[in-house]
Amino acid sequence: MIKINLYIFVSSCLLSYSTFANTLLKLDQEMIMSINDHLSETTSNCNFSQSTKYYYGETKFFNYSVVDNKEVVQEQSYSEAMSEFKVAMDSCYVSLAKEKPISEKIEISESGQEAIFNSEALHYLKSTDGRFFESHNKGKTIFKIVDGKVKIVETHYKGLSIKEIEKVP
Repeated sequence: MIKINLYIFVSSCLLSYSTFANTLLKLDQEMIMSINDHLSETTSNCNFSQSTKYYYGETKFFNYSVVDNKEVVQEQSYSEAMSEFKVAMDSCYVSLAKEKPISEKIEISESGQEAIFNSEALHYLKSTDGRFFESHNKGKTIFKIVDGKVKIVETHYKGLSIKEIEKVP
């Protein structure tokens, strides 16, 4: 009987601590902007471990494209997306030369446990062979406090256009 009571006590303490840890950390706009800046910089520097540190095994990835005048959504699992990220980071074919935000909007839940970052931007990319590209895209990233840590639970990416340009404006 003592073992059962001890087990129940320890379990309830752990559950209380987990709930407390999740409510202790609250998302705010400055935190979301800082994370996005970190991800942009580390991705541009092809640093795989740092550019993926906010993702976790349950993150969902959605890529939108237009095929035959219809929007098509491709969902990728965490392992599929990480495999593609790793290949891209290893080859490090393009880097971000400049970013021009068109719009950015952060919505934070009342509890501070979830945030949605919507953005539209022009990215100017430089390839390793010296060519420049302009990429126009929209994105949505959903952040959530998971086990007391900030994690990305979903990403939505929509590439609107990409074209080769002569130089970065």
